[in-house]
Order: sequence, then C-alpha cells, then structure tokens
Amino acid sequence: MTDSIKMQNLYEGESLSIYRVEDEDGEVGFDITFFDSVTIHFMREEWNELVEIMQQLEVEEEDDE
Repeated sequence: MTDSIKMQNLYEGESLSIYRVEDEDGEVGFDITFFDSVTIHFMREEWNELVEIMQQLEVEEEDDE
C-alpha cells in the first residue's frame, strides 16, 4: 500500500471488517474482509447496488414477520 491510498475503517467486528478506500486518482471503493483471509473489493457503483439490495432484503424480512 502506498501513501497516496487513503483507507477509512467503517466497521470492524470478529468476523469481518469494512473499509472505504480512496486511491490517488480519487476513485472510491469499499473492501469487505472476512476472517482476515478473504477480501471482496467493490467500486462505488457496485457498493451502492449492494447496499440497496441489503436494504430491500431487510424490508422483505420485516414484512414476513
């Protein structure tokens, strides 16, 4: 990792961590790391889509109760 990459820890738990990453060109992405061994990289658009899907699933789950 170089000094020109900015990382912000958004969440850290026992089994996963989420980071916001900004590269030297200003591109923003998000990394989810599971159990310190698997990391999934998302660009901003992909991350936004994932968040929307998770919010929809949460609403559907509440409707089922």
